[in-house]
This record gives sequence, structure tokens and C-alpha cells, in this order.
Amino acid sequence: MSDLEKIVRGYKNDLEKLETYEDVERFLDYALDIEILVDLETKTVNGFDICVCCGGPNVYIIYSRGYARVEGYWLPEKTEISFDKEKAELICDYLQDIWEGIIWS
Repeated sequence: MSDLEKIVRGYKNDLEKLETYEDVERFLDYALDIEILVDLETKTVNGFDICVCCGGPNVYIIYSRGYARVEGYWLPEKTEISFDKEKAELICDYLQDIWEGIIWS
């Protein structure tokens, strides 16, 4: 197993432990950048792209179109591992509450 795979699996393991909004908030404290995908008709968060590591390696937590994955890149190497969709939905719900607080305040 390469170093990149170990790093990506480590983030996947951290994601699998998320149970509450507090867990999500602690996890996102280490995010370097968060892009939220919002359906403007329904005003709901339906995905995200979270950068958790960059500069070698680059690691992203991505949820879109029902597919949850951790992607890692380091020079020519790429690793992608899926994680539990329910954990991704928990993050979406948390980001939905944040987004609504920003938009409607």
C-alpha cells in the first residue's frame, strides 16, 4: 500500500466515525476549502467538495450525484476510495444548516 493510499484510507476511516453534527464540525475544522453544491430551485445542498490536504499530496472529500468518495493525488499517482453515503448525507445536512444561516440571516 502506497503512502497516498494510507493517507486516503485514514480520511475515509475518519469519515466513517462521524455520528453527530459535533463530529462533522470537528472534522470540518481541518478543511482547507469547502465548495457546496446547491440546487437553487429547491434551495438544498446536494453535494460538496472539501479540500483537506494540499501541496503534496492533495486530498479531497467529494459527494455528488449520490457517490461519496475520498480522492488523493500525489505526482502521477491517484487513489480513490468510496465511503458511506449516510456519512456524506450527514455532512450535507450540516452544510445545509450553515448555508441557510448565511443566506437567510
